Amino acid sequence: MPTDAFTPPHDVEAEAAVLGSVLIDPDAMLDVAELLTPDSFYRPAHRWTYEAVATLHARQEPIDLLTIRAELAKAGRLDETGGLPALAELMNAVPTSVSAEYYARVVAEKATRRRLIQAAQAIAKAAYNETTPIHDVRAAAEAAVLAAGSGEDRGVLAPRRYMSDYLDNFMQDVATPYSPRVVNTGLIDLDRALGGLEAPHQYIIAGRTSMGKSSLAIGIALHAALQGKRVMVFSPEMSTEQITNRMVAIMTHIPAQKIRRGSRYHLTPQEQSAVIEATGRLSDIAPYLDCTGGLRPADIRARATRIAAAQGLDMVVVDHMHIMKANTPTGRVVQDLGSIALDLADCYKELDVVGLTLAQLNRRTDDRAIKLPMLSDLRDSGGIEENAYAVLFVHREGYYDQTAPANAAQISIAKNRDGSTGVVDVFWNASLSCFVNAAKVQL
Repeated sequence: MPTDAFTPPHDVEAEAAVLGSVLIDPDAMLDVAELLTPDSFYRPAHRWTYEAVATLHARQEPIDLLTIRAELAKAGRLDETGGLPALAELMNAVPTSVSAEYYARVVAEKATRRRLIQAAQAIAKAAYNETTPIHDVRAAAEAAVLAAGSGEDRGVLAPRRYMSDYLDNFMQDVATPYSPRVVNTGLIDLDRALGGLEAPHQYIIAGRTSMGKSSLAIGIALHAALQGKRVMVFSPEMSTEQITNRMVAIMTHIPAQKIRRGSRYHLTPQEQSAVIEATGRLSDIAPYLDCTGGLRPADIRARATRIAAAQGLDMVVVDHMHIMKANTPTGRVVQDLGSIALDLADCYKELDVVGLTLAQLNRRTDDRAIKLPMLSDLRDSGGIEENAYAVLFVHREGYYDQTAPANAAQISIAKNRDGSTGVVDVFWNASLSCFVNAAKVQL
């Protein structure tokens, strides 16, 4: 229904059609319940009628003119909705219930527009208040816009809905060698053990300081980007130039130390050309980078959502969670880290992306004779393990033992919710700051 500049978007005919469809065929509620709440309806009488229908549906009681009338009477809304004559009129709004879901989507879309208008008004009010720090205003604005659109897809799905989605994904995977939901790491044995990294799961990559967890994540992100995946990396700890240097080193096989600023005059003409060529290629496929300090999960969610909406996203990397702030800090480290892990997991799920979250290990590893990390070594673990689909530990024995092979490394799969655990051997290329397949040693 068209509206003027001062009337919120709405479509009362579509609202009546939804209610009429449910009155004709109560089973239509299975199709519309996941799309609508009472607040989705603009006209108060329609809102109250749907609330009565939803209440009966939740109690698994019959839905008809008499039961709805009784429920409205119990709530003191019968006269305001028009009573039985109004309910009978709704039954005549549509000839059949076949298009119930279509009308429900129209109603949901209008409701989202109204929420966006309300969010815009709240944002304007906050922006005018100059006593509020601009960072908080910006974060609140992004959260308000995201919340305004969050009602479009309800959490509960009817079996025919989710089984249809499952079958579509199954047939797509059967028809193609690589699933679009799976990101390969480039490390053959790790991909074989995990089956690749699958959306929308959170994978925790943990290790002691300087063990190589950032290098592993950057290598995976670059490999994914080279395979056509759209990747975003958040790194409050590293600078944009540090990350770029590592990607260029991997692309050109020129030692990272040699292409750092202050050392580049040692490059040969051939190496200079290789860097320029790699830069050109990376400008088209490299991950989006955000190296802002003091990030919170809400910031990551808002910024990743913007990129996902504009360009699409397959993977998000966060390096690392122990230097992040909780959305609502409590001052209790374990509780805050658990909150961060949960919020990031929810973010990855909402965006339907692979999530790589890096984490620190405590120093207990250093005190043991056997240094291979365990789940209990996750620093201030709290809910980190609980909110991880898989936990991967980066370990290099040469970090502790000078007599051990300097390039030998392992990735320990300490948790794997849908698969086996174990240890994968890889090769640490110190000059390029990256891990490669143990069978494909690069010096």
